[in-house]
Amino acid sequence: MSTSTWTPFYWEPVAGTKERFMAGVVVQFEGKLSAHRILRDDVLDAMFGKTSSKPKNLIDSALSIALKHTEISGIGSISDPILGLYPGEVRSMDADSLNDAIRMAALMFSSLANLDHIDEIEAEDAPTQDETNRRLATEVREIVTTRRPDLSQYFNRNAQIVDDGDGVRIGFLSTRTALHYGVLHPARQPSSVKDARARIFELSRVAAFVGLNDASLIIGVPRTDDPTLGTRQRENIMRNTLELKREAASVDVNLRPVHSAEEAAQQTEALA
Repeated sequence: MSTSTWTPFYWEPVAGTKERFMAGVVVQFEGKLSAHRILRDDVLDAMFGKTSSKPKNLIDSALSIALKHTEISGIGSISDPILGLYPGEVRSMDADSLNDAIRMAALMFSSLANLDHIDEIEAEDAPTQDETNRRLATEVREIVTTRRPDLSQYFNRNAQIVDDGDGVRIGFLSTRTALHYGVLHPARQPSSVKDARARIFELSRVAAFVGLNDASLIIGVPRTDDPTLGTRQRENIMRNTLELKREAASVDVNLRPVHSAEEAAQQTEALA
């Protein structure tokens, strides 16, 4: 964790009104400076309609100038407005990453921040879907086998889904249930949904082939009240979870959303 320092910049849409919104931020993290517009596009679109590109460009230009000035004179060196953007008080806080620093600035100083856009940027460096799923499955296995060593034999077992077919590895397969583990990643929802559908298919086939009464996809989802989620992400998570539940039910598979590896482990123990 490193200390991040930032200067918020506020925008006054109507000169002289003193009504200002946080439009962006210049951040210093691990010795590197960067500027970011965080005022949401939908806010500008609502205020200016078809001409919203003009204030967007104005804000972006002002932040670019602020960044160059800061690179020369240092963080907190700006005291006068730049193209209508007013610098705020310099703040510092520990952060795990640049995106974490931007998110904290947005959450602390602006209710209009574009958290969806921040997560889209972060998605470039996010683990792949397979890595995310594997991490959850590994954590669940460690928790369960610590409490229930007798269940260790059921993790990562191969099973056939068609006659004379190759075995498919199932996350947990006992005489009572077949379980897969997945994650609905807020910044990678399309790939998360695609992966979940594949796992639902495998579970459906295994349950039918082996003759099980229960087959479940235990899927990690963010809490809908998570303050770091953007409105669009929150809506997509709720919609995708409901759609996956319907699709799973249509082939006699249960979708079981959880918010942590501990919850997933408890579900595994209950179903085992």
